[in-house]
Parts: sequence; structure tokens; C-alpha cells
Amino acid sequence: MERYYPVAIVTLVYGLVVFGMALTVSSDRYRASWLKLAQAWLQMIPSDQLKSAKETYEAIVRLRTTHGKDLNSSH
Repeated sequence: MERYYPVAIVTLVYGLVVFGMALTVSSDRYRASWLKLAQAWLQMIPSDQLKSAKETYEAIVRLRTTHGKDLNSSH
């Protein structure tokens, strides 16, 4: 069965992936480029879906914070 995710969630995920890339580069120039791209992705979240995107992001962070060690240790 296929799952369809709201535009806000997909956009949020792409924005966070791009933001993560900004954290991995060593050049300030490249970091600035990645951050601009992340900002552009996050600004594409429809205003009527901002609340649900924020709640989803917070839930992901909570899950990773509370269960991160358990998830990593199982690999």
C-alpha cells in the first residue's frame, strides 16, 4: 500500500536534510549556500500547514532524543 505524505512534511524533511548538509561542509561559502537552500525549502511549507509541520518536527526530535541511543545500539 502506498503512503502519501502532506506537502508540509515532505518539504520539512527536504529542508532538514539540506540543513544537515550545511552542518557537514568546511567552507563558510558552501555552508551559506546550503543554508540559503534550506531556507528556501522551509519557506515553501504552505502557511496553513505550518502548525502540523512544526508538531511533526518536534515529535521527530523528541523521538530521536528519547530513543536515539536505543535505535543506534541495535545496529
